[in-house]
Amino acid sequence: MVMDHDINGNGKFDDKELPGLKKGYFDNLKSYQYFTHLRLGTKKLEVPSPTKFVASIADGRVTFRFFVPLGLRLDAKTPLAVAFYDDTFFTDMVFNKSGPVALKVTDGGKGSVALRASPSLSYYSGQVVPTYAFITWSPS
Repeated sequence: MVMDHDINGNGKFDDKELPGLKKGYFDNLKSYQYFTHLRLGTKKLEVPSPTKFVASIADGRVTFRFFVPLGLRLDAKTPLAVAFYDDTFFTDMVFNKSGPVALKVTDGGKGSVALRASPSLSYYSGQVVPTYAFITWSPS
């Protein structure tokens, strides 16, 4: 990936290199919902097309950052759960420890995030338990 798209060899993906990288490595993840798993309460949600795609290289890893425009209004009773994983075992993903989820609360209230393992959604015969970010909202 790096050899194919860091064309000038400067160790980062420049603005001119990003479109080819996005087309070759990110856009084809649509059929896998970009390895993004969303649940509102117990209901599984479809993943809308991401925007604001950026890729970077650091410490031998390629990181994709993107925005998923959900357009949801949360109520105080139903948490939104978000996870990123590949149940085909080809790609590894982890939440950023310093800021795993960015929230923008509109119309007042406050949001909170808690990372928790979800054993009921395990896969590979129960050997892999995904971590979800549970997002809740409260009016004050």
